Amino acid sequence: MSQIVVLNGCSSAGKTSISKAIQALSKTPWLHVGIDTFIGMLPSKFLEFGDQAAEGYYSFVRSENERGACIHVKTEPKGDVFFQEHVPKIVQLLADFGHDIVVDEVIFDKSNMDQYLQKLSSHRVFLVQVTCDIDVLLERERLRGDRVIGLANDQFDRFQSFSYEYDLTVDTTTVSAMDNARRILAAVK
Repeated sequence: MSQIVVLNGCSSAGKTSISKAIQALSKTPWLHVGIDTFIGMLPSKFLEFGDQAAEGYYSFVRSENERGACIHVKTEPKGDVFFQEHVPKIVQLLADFGHDIVVDEVIFDKSNMDQYLQKLSSHRVFLVQVTCDIDVLLERERLRGDRVIGLANDQFDRFQSFSYEYDLTVDTTTVSAMDNARRILAAVK
């Protein structure tokens, strides 16, 4: 039985940094499986603002709120299957091969989370909510340079209305990735 830590939170919350810190601190190997890895595999013309985004995996819908630009990720039919069925199945396959895994995900739909966890039910799954103050999220997003501005703004509100039972919640507003990783590893043991 493998151990799987699922880090769930909005874009720029610090999930990847925590994943890398878990890998650095742990005496045993953990694979890091990030949703960005899977997005990087997909052809760009079928994503975001690409020519064929509406027939592909996901598209971006622009809007605004009182904090500024929002980018809503609209999953297209191919994306529904890929992100809700294939990605969890790949994580399950890696776990079935005996790997401990840190998953860094953005899930704010109960049925999607339930399906993900059901696929991993034969393993020990530890679900961690990764939170951060909105002002810090927006600043991180601007400083990163590899995100479309507005993703964190949209996702923050969506996460505020998503309620799920987590094993642990960590806040990255003022706590470092290393300290949060230590806390997660201690809880997993």
